[in-house]
Amino acid sequence: MPRHYRPHSLLTFAQAAEVLGLSRWTVRDLADDCRFPTYVLPGCPRKIRRIRYSDVLAFKAQIAASESLGSRRCESV
Repeated sequence: MPRHYRPHSLLTFAQAAEVLGLSRWTVRDLADDCRFPTYVLPGCPRKIRRIRYSDVLAFKAQIAASESLGSRRCESV
């Protein structure tokens, strides 16, 4: 059962991966490619990055939109 987060919640890569249905390594690669912004937690000696839940949902909507466009293209051919 998927968890529900507030739009401003900061998620780990694993949590974002769960929402998107991807691996955490894929999410990390997407973040490294600037597909969505990450936020570094302040006051931590290591650069621990988080992703805003609203950004994850927006990315998920883009994926859904591109999939629906792709299926329409196939039907019109």
